[in-house]
Amino acid sequence: LDKFGGPEGYNHFSVGWAHAMDTPYQWTKQVASHWGGTRNGTVVHWPKGIEAQGEIRDQFHHVIDVAPTVLEVASLPHPVFVNGIQQKPIEGTSMVYTFDDVQAPDRHETQYFEMFVNRGIYHKGWTACTKHSTPWVMSAELSPIDDDTWELYDPKDWSQAYNLAEQMPEKLRELQRLFLIEAAKYNVLPLDDRRVERINSDFAGRPTLVKGSKQLLFKGMGRLNENAVLNTKNKSHAITAEIVVPQDTVRGVIIAQGGATGGWTLYAHEGKLVYCYNLYGVEYYHIRGEQALPTGTCQVRAEFDYDGDGLAKGGQVTLYVDGSQVGVGRVGGTMPFLFSLDETVDLGVDNGTMVSLEYTAETSRFSGEVNWVELDIDEAAQDADHLISPEERFRVAMARQ
Repeated sequence: LDKFGGPEGYNHFSVGWAHAMDTPYQWTKQVASHWGGTRNGTVVHWPKGIEAQGEIRDQFHHVIDVAPTVLEVASLPHPVFVNGIQQKPIEGTSMVYTFDDVQAPDRHETQYFEMFVNRGIYHKGWTACTKHSTPWVMSAELSPIDDDTWELYDPKDWSQAYNLAEQMPEKLRELQRLFLIEAAKYNVLPLDDRRVERINSDFAGRPTLVKGSKQLLFKGMGRLNENAVLNTKNKSHAITAEIVVPQDTVRGVIIAQGGATGGWTLYAHEGKLVYCYNLYGVEYYHIRGEQALPTGTCQVRAEFDYDGDGLAKGGQVTLYVDGSQVGVGRVGGTMPFLFSLDETVDLGVDNGTMVSLEYTAETSRFSGEVNWVELDIDEAAQDADHLISPEERFRVAMARQ
């Protein structure tokens, strides 16, 4: 409890506070069906372009309307091609028409909402909505989507307090049909009520920024989101780095992914190579090299031999320096879906909270140089001599052109 509120707490506020802060609306963010955590006041400030001062506008608008508003104010056309790539049409509606006309009729008349199959539809003041799942209930088996109960609220009921679904079934059916039309138009379908699984691109079937089974990173790179690097979860993989070891005792992070609540890091401690896997901030698995790192340029490598099919399994980790084995050990379990919502991949330092307890933010900075790091997954992680030659690195680099 004494760490609550500090960097080790991974702090969040409770469901009770979330509900209280969304008063008088129902529910909270992630429940896109209802206004709680979704409907917010917006301040538009443009002294040279808006004559009215201190006035309120009641027209309905959505966050997708910000971009077309800025474009109109700046007298810029909607981009059709960017760098030779055709752009999708902008889906929002400019808010400029409201600036000098408080009585202007709404132009953004229809808007769908959907998140984890909590879904709703707004149309000319009316709202129809259905809550399919609760964000903080992670273990309950969800009911079929077709069994969800829909609610209906009229234009005067801005807080969605009086459900009219039973009194006006035809109006409800009209809005339900409109939701399906909008969902099909804007690629919401098929509906997918998985939560944590959708974060992992392998399970979600989502396109990733990195193609193939190899990725080459260079010194100076940092704050890389999990979606910007190869997905090493639930599979065998290898981490190889070319480093320059100084004359003095070497220490600090070569590469780290994640933070205090989970992740992995390859670093130097007391002059030796160490791999640490942090399992949810509860278990720390350390695999240590037995010999001191040699001075000068060398290649270090950690090979993670995953135990097999399935999620969250452990595996054997073997450490190499210039192709020679220097350490071996086991990781008892792994994180199957997500290391962190806000921690990243960093080279030469561990930004944010620390993956390992053996270094601090100050001592995490590598005392030598990290020239490059290569990540390999699946079959690409198998290397007979446990080394990556300049020719191999060149092929990886050229494949990214």
